[in-house]
Amino acid sequence: MITKKIDILLEDIKKLKVIFNDCDCNNTFFEDVCCQLKKDGILFSETNLCKGIDVSDAIVITLDQQYASGTETFILGAYDNERVGDSDALALSIQAAFLENNILVDTIICGKTGYREFDDGRVMDRIPTKTEDSISNKSNTSFATIALGTDNISVDLVVKSIESALARFASYLKKKTIQNDFIYRVDYEDTISNIADRYNLTVEQLNLANSRNSDEELLIKDQIIYSPNVKIIQEFDKEIEFNIR
Repeated sequence: MITKKIDILLEDIKKLKVIFNDCDCNNTFFEDVCCQLKKDGILFSETNLCKGIDVSDAIVITLDQQYASGTETFILGAYDNERVGDSDALALSIQAAFLENNILVDTIICGKTGYREFDDGRVMDRIPTKTEDSISNKSNTSFATIALGTDNISVDLVVKSIESALARFASYLKKKTIQNDFIYRVDYEDTISNIADRYNLTVEQLNLANSRNSDEELLIKDQIIYSPNVKIIQEFDKEIEFNIR
């Protein structure tokens, strides 16, 4: 249920350095999405297979149709917790926009399922996306991958969701006043205490923000812990509608 409507100027979105990246997406679908976005006045550049996306201050949105199946939709965010830029805010803006348009995106996943072995013998079963691997870890590029299934996908609905996401993200950037580390991916040997320290919170505050039982000590590697600030930022609220004018 929409509780509030907020207008965002198209000019504010045009100021964003947006790159749409086709990575394992159906070519016709990607072209149709880009064509509709252009008709609606959205300015952006296009690329494929992550070519030329390591651009300072850019916003890279990747479309992928190989990672998800059927009608599933996932938002794949940054795997590296130390990344600079506003990738967390971008992923949260995209998630809220898709939920606003009744496309179920239950959670944001940091990285994707994969396999990588370290020199010390440790093995990763979750790895950065191709998009993240193509961007320097010192770059302030913001990025996220929208993993869409191949069944019953409406170009119009995806375009509407992307436009809402850009409006949300542009609004967030204009008034950003707090830290942008909204999503933490649990790593080896992490405890809820050290993650709470990272956010300068008590364990109780962090548990409450993530609907965790206060007696629950075990953290599972690669699970997602959200900052409580996520719930107080209107751009990440699916109940608020962002319109471009």
